[in-house]
Amino acid sequence: GLSTLVNYASRSDSQVEQMFSLDSAAELLDISTRTLRRLIRDKSIPTYRVGKNLRITQRDLSVLIKPQLTLDDY
Repeated sequence: GLSTLVNYASRSDSQVEQMFSLDSAAELLDISTRTLRRLIRDKSIPTYRVGKNLRITQRDLSVLIKPQLTLDDY
């Protein structure tokens, strides 16, 4: 899930990068598929075509996740 995605961002030894369908990526980000498609259209996130399907890499998804600050961070 989301913790796997965040942990992946700090790893550099991955040989095969995981790719997600648009439905799976939207679910991981907790947004609608429609919103994800808008981000793709606005070129906020790259996609890759695998056969007839669009895929998004785990690395590209992790760029969209911003750490949330707590009161201790101020």
